[in-house]
Amino acid sequence: MLDNDRAVDLIEGATQAEPFCWCGSHTVAVERDGGVSLSCATLTRPKPRLWRLLTLDLISAHLDRRLMDFADWKAA
Repeated sequence: MLDNDRAVDLIEGATQAEPFCWCGSHTVAVERDGGVSLSCATLTRPKPRLWRLLTLDLISAHLDRRLMDFADWKAA
């Protein structure tokens, strides 16, 4: 089980270890699908499909790593 302090340490450690995606954008911790993920900031901003296609901005090519599930976390 993770407590509040351990969860904060885990998130801060991940953002310090990987502050940037390969595309050059910074990374952010986001809540998604019952947990927290470290993701490229560009994934949090909606972009038109045509723009993504023309710039070859493929979603699968950006950083999106799961850090923890809320099922493992216990509020103190």
